[in-house]
Amino acid sequence: MKKIILLAGIIVAIVHPAFATDFVVSGANTQTNGTGNASPITGGGHSLTVVSGASITGTALGIFFRFIGQNTITNNGLIDVSSFGIYNLNSVNSVITNNGQIDTSGATAFGIYNRNSSNTAVINNGQIDTSGATAFGIYNLISSDTVITNSGQIDTTGATAYGILNNASPDTVIINSGQIDTSGTTGFGIYNLNSSDTVITNSGQIDTSGVNAYGIYNRGSVNSVITNSGQIDTSNTNAHGIFNVISSDTVITNSGQIDTSVVNARGIFNSSSSGVVITNSGQIETLGTNAAGIYNTNSLDVVITNSGQIDTSGANAHGIYNLSSNDAVITNSGQINTSGNSAFGIYNLNSNDVAIFNSGSIRVSTNGLIGVLSSTAVELTNSGLIFAATTAQRAINLSNGNDSLTLSAGSRIQGRIRMAAGTDTVTLDHNGHDIAWRWTFENFTPAPSGPDILVVNGAPFVVQTPGLGGAGSTTVTVADLSREATAGAVLGDLSSAIRGAVSGRIAQAWALNDAGINSGAAMLDEQGEELGWNAWTKAFGGYQSRGAQGLSGRTGHHYGGVVVGADTAPTSNALFGAFGGYAYSSLAFEDLSLNKTGAENIETHSLFAGVFGRIESAFGQNGGGLFADGTLTLGYAAGDPGTRLQANNLVTGGIEEITGGDASGVYADTSITFGANVPVGISGGILIPSATVAYATQWRKGYTEDSSVDGAMDVDGHQVSVLSGRLQLAAQVSGTTASGLLWTAAIRGGVNAQQDMSKNVSFTMLSTDLRAQTQEDDVKLGGLLGANFTFTHSDFLAFTLDSEMTFAGPASDQVGGAFNAGLRARF
Repeated sequence: MKKIILLAGIIVAIVHPAFATDFVVSGANTQTNGTGNASPITGGGHSLTVVSGASITGTALGIFFRFIGQNTITNNGLIDVSSFGIYNLNSVNSVITNNGQIDTSGATAFGIYNRNSSNTAVINNGQIDTSGATAFGIYNLISSDTVITNSGQIDTTGATAYGILNNASPDTVIINSGQIDTSGTTGFGIYNLNSSDTVITNSGQIDTSGVNAYGIYNRGSVNSVITNSGQIDTSNTNAHGIFNVISSDTVITNSGQIDTSVVNARGIFNSSSSGVVITNSGQIETLGTNAAGIYNTNSLDVVITNSGQIDTSGANAHGIYNLSSNDAVITNSGQINTSGNSAFGIYNLNSNDVAIFNSGSIRVSTNGLIGVLSSTAVELTNSGLIFAATTAQRAINLSNGNDSLTLSAGSRIQGRIRMAAGTDTVTLDHNGHDIAWRWTFENFTPAPSGPDILVVNGAPFVVQTPGLGGAGSTTVTVADLSREATAGAVLGDLSSAIRGAVSGRIAQAWALNDAGINSGAAMLDEQGEELGWNAWTKAFGGYQSRGAQGLSGRTGHHYGGVVVGADTAPTSNALFGAFGGYAYSSLAFEDLSLNKTGAENIETHSLFAGVFGRIESAFGQNGGGLFADGTLTLGYAAGDPGTRLQANNLVTGGIEEITGGDASGVYADTSITFGANVPVGISGGILIPSATVAYATQWRKGYTEDSSVDGAMDVDGHQVSVLSGRLQLAAQVSGTTASGLLWTAAIRGGVNAQQDMSKNVSFTMLSTDLRAQTQEDDVKLGGLLGANFTFTHSDFLAFTLDSEMTFAGPASDQVGGAFNAGLRARF
C-alpha cells in the first residue's frame, strides 16, 4: 500500500486513485493547504492519520474527503482551522475518529462535518472546541445510519452552536458518555432535527448556559428514543433539559439527573407530539418560574411515568403539567415536591379523558398550592401520599365535570378534598387491607341526598352528611377490623404449634422403645416405661405469611414458646400425661403506606395447660399397631394491639391515634388423631399414616376505644373458632450408633385444611350499630413437609428435633414453617 505524505503542505507521493491509499501527517507544526476546500481528496478506500504531536493549522478546512467509497480518518494530533476540522462528504461505511484536539473559530466552523454519507461512524475520544456562530461540535447532515459517539469533550461558545447536530439523517445513533458544554444562545447540547428513528443516549454530562439552550432537543423526528442516565444541567431562560417537539411516538427515559435553574426551563418538555412515552426514574430539579418538572402540551395519548424524584421551587413550576393534551395517562410512584407559588404537584389543564395514578408521594409546601389539580374531568386513583401545606389547604381539587376519585389501601392525605360540581364518583377501595379511614369530601353529596355516587368496597362504614367540611360536604368513616379478622389465624397458629410439640412427644415415647424395632405397646413393658415417669420440655417457634384475607391485609406472624410436661404408661398399651407452658406471638401487618403509618403489631402473651394421651392396639405378627391420640389445651391469651391508627385528611400529618383496644380472651383447643404403625421390609422401618381433626376456640373480650376521637369503636365480645384437619404419611427408620446410642429419623408429608368459623363481630361506631363478617369462611387447603430426629444419650436422657414447612394454594397465598426442639428425662 502506497502513501501520500503531506510535509509543509506539499504532496510528495501520489498513487493511482483506484488503489487504497494511506495519508500520514507526521511532521510537527505542519501547515498545509493540500487538503483545503479547493483541493479535496477524492476517490475511495482512503485512510488518513494525523499522528500524535503533528498538527494541521492555518487553513479554512482541516481535512476534506469527497468520494464514493470507504474512508478512515483518524486525528491523534491537532487540527486548528477557521472552518471545518474534518469534512467527510459522499462516503459509505467511513470511520472518523478524533483522539486529539480539533479547534475551529469561524462562523459555521464545525469540528467534524459528515454530509451525504451513509453508515458512517463518528467517534470523538479527544477534545473539540468551536467558538463561532452556528459552529457545531459534530454535524451530521443528510447521512442515514450514522453512529456518533462522544466519550471525550465538546465545547461550543457561539450562538446556535450545538454540541452535536443530527439533521435530516434518519436511523442515526448518538451516544454521549463524555462531556458536552455549550454557552451560546440556543446552543443545544444534542440537537436531532427532522431525523426519524434516531436513538440518543447520554450517560455523560451535558451543560448549557445560553438562553433557549436545551440539553437535548428532538424536533420533527418521529419514533426517536432518548435516554439519559447521566447529567443534564441548563442555567438560562427557556433552557429545557430535554425538549421534544413535533416528534410523535418518541420514547423519553431519564434515569439520571436533570437540573434547570431559570425561568421557563422545564426538566422534560413535550410539545405537539402524540403517542410519546415519558419515563423518569431519576431526578429532575427545577428552580425557575414556570419551570415544570415534566411539561406536556398539545399532545394526544401521551404516557407520563415518574418513579424517581421531581423537585420544583419556582412560581407556577408544577411537578407534572399536562396542558391541552387529551387521553394522557400520568402515573407517579416516586416523589414530587413543589414549593413555589401556584406550583401544583400534578396539574391537568384543559385536557380531557386523562387518568392519573398516584402510588408515590406528592408534597406541596406553600400555602395555596394543590397536590393534584384538574380543570377538566379526570379519573384519579390514589394509594400514596398527597400532602398540602396545611389541613386548611387543598390536597386534591377536581373539576366541575364528572370526576372519578378512587382511594385505595395506602392512601394518606393531608388537606381538603374538593370534588366541585358535576356528578362525581368516589370509590373507597379499602377492602379491610388498611388502617381506618375518615375522609371528608367537599362539594360532594352522594345518593340518596344528592347526585353523586359513593362506593365503599369490603369494609363497614358510616356516612355523615353534611360532613366536617360544612354544607355540601360528606365525611365517610371506614372501620378497621384487622384485629378481629386475624384472631382466627393467631389462634390457629399458636394452637397448632402447641399441639405439634405435644403430639411429637407422644410419637417420641413410642419411637424410643427399643429404637422402634417393635412399636407395639408390649415394648413399654420391656423398657419399664409404664412403671416410671418421663419429664420433658420443648421449645417451639414458627412463622406464617398470609396474603390478604377477609378484612385483613397481608400479615406475617412470628410465634414461639416453651412447653414442659410429664407422662407415664399406666398399662402396656396406653400413655397419659399433662403439660403447661408459655407462648409469645407477634402479628405484623403489611404497611401499604409510604410514610410507615400502617397498623401496629399485635403482641400476644399466652399461658396454657393441658392433658394428652395415646391408646394403641397391636395387630399382625410384625409389631404393627393402631393408635388414637388426643390432646386438650386450655389457656388465656393477653393481647396488646397497641394504638389503632386512622387516616384523616383534616388532621395534621393525615393520621390520628385511637387507644383503648384489646385482643384478649380464654381459649381452648382439642384434637384427636387416628393412625397406624405399619412395619416395612427394611430393618426398623415403619410407615405411619394418620388423620387429625382439631378445633380451637377463643372467647374474646369486648372493648371500648377512646371516644374523644371520632371513629372510635365499641366492640362486643365475640367467639373465634378454627376447625382444622390433617392427613399425613410419615416414614420412620431407626438404628444404633457405634457407641450404642439409639436414634430414629422420620420424614413426613401431607395435606392440611383449615376453616375459620368465627362468629360475626358486632360493634358501634359514630352512634351507628354495625355487624361484620371479618373473615372468609371457605376451607383453605394446603400441603406440608416435615422431618424429625430423635436420639438417646442414655437410657435416662433423650433429645428430639422437629421441623415442618407448610404451604397453601394460590388462593390462600400462605407459606410458613415451624420447629421444636426438646429433651426427655426418665425418673
